[in-house]
Amino acid sequence: PQLTWVTLGVACEMADLVARTAGALFSLQGALAVGSFGMGMVAMNRLNRQFPRQAGQGGRKLGYRLDKTVQHTHKTQDPTAGYTKKTAKGDSLYVTRIALTGGPCAGKSSSMESLRNLLISKGYDVYFAPEVPTIMMNGGCKYPGMEGGKESLMQFEMGLINLQLQVERTFTQVATSTGRPSVVIMDRGVMDIKAYLPEDLWNELLDRLQLTESTLLGRYDLCLHLVTAAHGAENFYTLEQAEGVSVRSESPEQARVLDDKMRECWGRHPNHAVVDNSSKTFELKLERVNDHVMQTVQALTRADLAASFLAKQLKGKAAEETFKALDTDGSGYIDAAELQEGVKTFGMEVSKLESEMLVKDLSGKIGKLGLP
Repeated sequence: PQLTWVTLGVACEMADLVARTAGALFSLQGALAVGSFGMGMVAMNRLNRQFPRQAGQGGRKLGYRLDKTVQHTHKTQDPTAGYTKKTAKGDSLYVTRIALTGGPCAGKSSSMESLRNLLISKGYDVYFAPEVPTIMMNGGCKYPGMEGGKESLMQFEMGLINLQLQVERTFTQVATSTGRPSVVIMDRGVMDIKAYLPEDLWNELLDRLQLTESTLLGRYDLCLHLVTAAHGAENFYTLEQAEGVSVRSESPEQARVLDDKMRECWGRHPNHAVVDNSSKTFELKLERVNDHVMQTVQALTRADLAASFLAKQLKGKAAEETFKALDTDGSGYIDAAELQEGVKTFGMEVSKLESEMLVKDLSGKIGKLGLP
């Protein structure tokens, strides 16, 4: 009997440890509070100060406090009735997905708060998918870097991509299930990983996971790149976050190089918005961020009727005739420019951004639309 109780006690402690570890891993508030970025950056300092570990017997218990108010502050009180875009299956509202990226000290954390307030006021629920590298490293995973050996690095990056994709799917799935107009903002996206790898290793990584860049880029409706302060606002570049905790290690020159790499990695996205530091104030920079997001959300809404109409026209007996009318250069494909001009013959008018959204929506790919 004594052995049985000892065994049971150990099992209970292990179960408690697993539960708390899972809670730490998937705590949105804990992950968002980090607000750091990038591969190979350690942000434990800040997280530990804001979310201290709970002491337990023998120091074995691990967990972070859950702030239950977060779920309420990210929900709108008056969901907009004007949002009608549906998913491909047509059985639920479409969730707008945004990748928020950029160099260090660019204002990413501040922009998230600004976007939350704006979107909620416009009738949208807001979800923030946490930065995945930080989740992994705060859970004990160590970034091996090139010095750790190729295979160790590849295994880390494959695990990172798989978790990134799962986190994005989970947040999108939950947002979709509510039946409410929603926007999911990803704290960095899959393409950020490319900036930290040589080209040959990145291509091998995609081959191993059977992925393509077009597939990865197509997961987001907007890539919003905030330029580091080291580019054009050098006097404001700092290694510290607003809370005064140092989480960055890059010099201004290193920050500029990393920022340029990030921008290049996302350059092929049809809705790649770059917000630089040309604004007179930081508040004006945040306003530009807000404008890009609202343009994307509204473009998805306004393009809905056009997409529905064209989807019908490109099916059945009229499909070939409609396609030829839109394929003005006779290439066998319709690009965004042709679509923008061609829909005028059907009494519709769309912007450049909306035409790019239509091509993506109708083809499921980036760039061109072929005859079904």
